[in-house]
Amino acid sequence: MNEDTSVSRSAADAMPKEVQDHLSALADQLNGLAVAILPTGVRDGKAYYLETDAEARKLARSVGLEAKYLYDAHNRAYLHEYSADWVINLAIAIGHGISTELVVSLGKYIFARARSAVRRGQYDGDENRLPLRVTIQQVKRNDQGEITFDGLAFEGETQAVVASLREALIAMQEAPRSREIESGGSGNEPQ
Repeated sequence: MNEDTSVSRSAADAMPKEVQDHLSALADQLNGLAVAILPTGVRDGKAYYLETDAEARKLARSVGLEAKYLYDAHNRAYLHEYSADWVINLAIAIGHGISTELVVSLGKYIFARARSAVRRGQYDGDENRLPLRVTIQQVKRNDQGEITFDGLAFEGETQAVVASLREALIAMQEAPRSREIESGGSGNEPQ
C-alpha cells in the first residue's frame, strides 16, 4: 500500500483581534481536557463558523473531549462555504495544560470529524486520507500574568496530520518539564 503520509506544519496565522480578546477573557476556563472551538472569523460582533463545525461539539464529546464553542449560540452563525483546496478546516484552542488524555482525545476528535465528512458526502474516499487543515492555538499565561497564544497549523491527510499533531503536542507537554529539570527542579513542583 503506497500511502502519502506527508503533512505540512507551520506557525498558525494570527487570530483576529476580536477572537484573541474573547479567548483571553475565557483563558482560565480552558484547562484539562477542555478545548474551545474557534470561529472562522468575526464580523460586527457575530462569530462565523464553517458549516462543518455545526456538529463539532457533539463529535468532540462522543470521543471524551470536553469542548465548547468560543462564542455562545446567540453570537454565532454558520457559513455555507467550503474551501476548494481543503475538505475540512478545524480551529481549536487548548489551555496551558497538555495531558496525555488530551493528546489522545484530540486525535480521536480529528478522526471523528473525518468520518463525519465522509458520512455527509463532503469527501468520497477513505477517512484516513481526507485532506484537512487543523489549527491549534495554545493559550498560556506568562510569568507577568499576560495571556499569550502559540499557534500551530497542520495540513495534509487525516492520518498524517494526527500523527504530526501528536508528536508536536507531546513535545509541548515535555518542554516545561525539561526546563524545570534544567533549572534544578524535579519537574513535579506545582505550577
